[in-house]
Amino acid sequence: MQPFNVANDDHVVEVRDANGIPGEIISVRTDLGNRVNAWRPNPPITGNPEHGYFCHGFSLGTCYFASLPNAGYSVTSGKSMVRVLADEYVKIGDIRGLAPLGIPQSRDLIIWWQGTNPVHSALLEVPVTTANGLDTNATLVSSKTGTGIVKINVPLSGVNDDYPNASLVELYRRA
Repeated sequence: MQPFNVANDDHVVEVRDANGIPGEIISVRTDLGNRVNAWRPNPPITGNPEHGYFCHGFSLGTCYFASLPNAGYSVTSGKSMVRVLADEYVKIGDIRGLAPLGIPQSRDLIIWWQGTNPVHSALLEVPVTTANGLDTNATLVSSKTGTGIVKINVPLSGVNDDYPNASLVELYRRA
């Protein structure tokens, strides 16, 4: 993902609060230059700074205090997140049947899908595999739901419980 930069025609699409946090939808670019929408909070962010970004901002590393200069945004779910995955990631496989596509690694991206919508993303921290894919009780992930706190090294099974309507859970690796 590229940082927001008005010199490259990045712009505000609309003003929109998210979970009561004032902010706006912005147009930014993937590393391949394709446009996607993202949400960013309006500064200053008062209270807990974790309220200023969502799961995709956390897992993609674009939240406002990430190492990416001038990032400060969370890619929106739907078409925008699908474009980011296509432009910047390689699919490793479904968590229930990883081979032959790849062996899970720490910091792989986990995506929960509802149909064609990537509704949640998290980071794989400690993968534990079995013959049937990831052991969801032993595998640890870092996850953030909405504007809540980041949960570090929690069981994958607990995050699965947060998204019971997910039709598919897949792993992706940065291309």
